[in-house]
Amino acid sequence: MFHKHLIAAVVGLPIALSAYSANAIPVSFSSNGSFANPTGCSAISPACTVNSGGNRLILGTDMFIFWPVPPYSTLTAVDFGTSTTTPQNDIRIGEIDWTNVPTTNTDKNFNDKYSLALSFTAPGVTTVTSTMNLNIRQPTNPPGDSITQLVLSALAPFDMTFSGLRVSDVKFVLGDAGSGSTFNAATGKWYNPEHNTSKLYITADFTAVPEPASLAMLGVGLLGLGITRRRQKHA
Repeated sequence: MFHKHLIAAVVGLPIALSAYSANAIPVSFSSNGSFANPTGCSAISPACTVNSGGNRLILGTDMFIFWPVPPYSTLTAVDFGTSTTTPQNDIRIGEIDWTNVPTTNTDKNFNDKYSLALSFTAPGVTTVTSTMNLNIRQPTNPPGDSITQLVLSALAPFDMTFSGLRVSDVKFVLGDAGSGSTFNAATGKWYNPEHNTSKLYITADFTAVPEPASLAMLGVGLLGLGITRRRQKHA
C-alpha cells in the first residue's frame, strides 16, 4: 500500500508543478538601449554622431543651409520601465525607432553597436546586457536603406531563468512599419524606404518556474501526504 501512495505522490508531482508554474509572480524591470559612436564613417557632422545620452544616432540629412540642418535620418533607442505579473507573452523589453529621410554627404556603408541592458528588481535583482553589431547601408537615393546583423543569437543573453522567473522566446518583431518597411528574421535585415518611420521591437515571454528549493519542498510534501494516508489506512 505504501508503494501505491508513493506512486501517487510521484504522479501528482508534475501536476502540482504545472499549477505552480501557472501562478502569477510580480515582475519589475527597466531597459536601457544605447548606440556607440559609429566606425568607418566620415560623413559631414552631425551625421554619424550620437546624442541624447547615447539614445539617438544621427545617420544624416538632405538639407544644407551653410551647414546640415534637420530633419535628420535617425535611429532612436527607446527605454522602458515596467511592472507586471506572469505569465506574459511577447512583452516588449526593447525598441529601436528608425526615421529615414533621404541623405546626402553620408557614408553608404558603416558600422555601429547597439547595446540593451535589462535590469530586474523583481522577483530578483539582476542585470543582463546584450551588444549587437550593426551594419548600416545608405545607398544613393532613391533606394531605401538597410540595417543588417540583427540576428536572433545576439539576444541569447536574455534567455535565462532566475528567482523563479523564466525569460524565453526573445526575438525581434517588426512593429509600426509605416509604408514598405520589412524585417527578415532569418537574415537579420531591416529595410526602411526613404521618407518612412519604422519600429523594431525586442520581445520576450515571462513565466513562473519552481526553484530547486521549492521543488524539494513540494516533493517532500507529496511524499509526506502519501505516508500520512498510508498510516491512516493502516489504523
